[in-house]
Amino acid sequence: MAKKTKWLKRLKFEGPYQLSNGAWQEHARSEPMVYRIRAWDLKTKKPRPIPRAARLDTSGILDIGESEKGLGRIEAFLGAAQGKKRSHRAGLEYSANEYDFGSVFPLNTLMVDFLHVESKELAEALELALLEEYRWLFKDRPPLNGSAGKYRKVYDWLHDTIGRDPRDADGWLDLEGLLPRG
Repeated sequence: MAKKTKWLKRLKFEGPYQLSNGAWQEHARSEPMVYRIRAWDLKTKKPRPIPRAARLDTSGILDIGESEKGLGRIEAFLGAAQGKKRSHRAGLEYSANEYDFGSVFPLNTLMVDFLHVESKELAEALELALLEEYRWLFKDRPPLNGSAGKYRKVYDWLHDTIGRDPRDADGWLDLEGLLPRG
C-alpha cells in the first residue's frame, strides 16, 4: 500500500453539523450512509486536532460509521452519548464513566458529517475504506471506533456480487466508479 486512495479525497460529505443541536436532522435521511463524528473547536470553527500514534489528526475524527438507515444511527449515537439506553458502540464508549470522553470532548463540540450512498453494501465498503486510510495515516483507529470495519462482508460483496477485484494495484480497497460523483 504505497499511495493513498485518490478517490477518497473527492468524497463530498454533507456538513459538518453540530450534533447536539439537531440541525443535522434536516439533512440526514433514513437511507444508507457513511458518517463521521468529529471533535470541533467552536471558537475557531474548525476541526479540533487529535494526537494519534503516528501524527496529528487535523480533521478531528472520533468515529467513522455506516448504516442502512443513517438518520436513526446518528440518533442512536447521540442518545447513547447522552447516557440514554441506545445501541451504538461509539456512543456508549463516549458516555462510559470509566473513559470520560465528555470531559475532553464536550457533547456540544461534537459535529457530524455524512454521505448518503446507494446501498448498505456500499456504505459498509466506504466505511472500511475510510477506516483503512485512517489506520494507514495515523497507525491508530479513531478514538471511539471499536471496529476495523467489515472486511469479509465487503470483500464478498465486491468480488462475488459486483464481480470485481476488491483491491486496486496498490493494495487499496477499490470503490472507484461505485461512489456518488461530488
